[in-house]
Amino acid sequence: MPLKRCQDDEKPGWKWGDEGKCYTYTAGSEASEMAARKKAMAQAAAMGEFPGTGNRSRPTNETVEIRAAQLTNVDFDERIIDVMVVPYDQEAAVPYGGQMVVETVAPGAFKGIETRDEHVSANRDHDYARTFGKVVAYRDDPTGLIASVYVSDTELGNETLRLAADGVLKASAGMLVRRSDQIFRRGVRRVNRAFLDHVALVPNPAYKGAGVLAVRQEQGLPAEQEAVQPTPNLDKVLTLLGLQD
Repeated sequence: MPLKRCQDDEKPGWKWGDEGKCYTYTAGSEASEMAARKKAMAQAAAMGEFPGTGNRSRPTNETVEIRAAQLTNVDFDERIIDVMVVPYDQEAAVPYGGQMVVETVAPGAFKGIETRDEHVSANRDHDYARTFGKVVAYRDDPTGLIASVYVSDTELGNETLRLAADGVLKASAGMLVRRSDQIFRRGVRRVNRAFLDHVALVPNPAYKGAGVLAVRQEQGLPAEQEAVQPTPNLDKVLTLLGLQD
């Protein structure tokens, strides 16, 4: 079942499938709409709608968390987009529990994902109604989880390939984390195990500082010349938490 738009008491909203609860949002507020979408996807998770990964069962009572990712390569001939879904041991300022925290993901947090039986979808703007492809391969690199997304030969897929190569779209990922699979102390969160729900391409990532790493076929840039994105927001949060001078 897809994520669908709905209306309740003349307010716009999002729900999962035909029978799901309609979670309303304030029209024109991107943050309010995203919160409504996350509630609908959390309901879907509780209903067992999301595909599994490996032999690990899917969390059923956790909200889908949206995280910025790095789009690393676009291959037009193969219709493949490579994405660094989650970097390991890299500090990032993210929203969690109603506050900004510093989060890191442990190496091997997605162990077993390559043996999953069902595919993980790729969509635009975290909208299941706008699926443009699926993840066809994973590589658990020491630096992070890398996924290869096959883009379907559709109007939306072709548009997505072009916009990704032009740097218009950024990568983002949705994941679920059990409370028992994380450690949280004094504004610092360590994720030891996570469940990849979906990969998305969006105009604006969930948090700043992670953009397109390279589109080598289009730009021809060698790795050593690729610019490192500045992270002033992250630096500010780290300083406030006493983790950076």
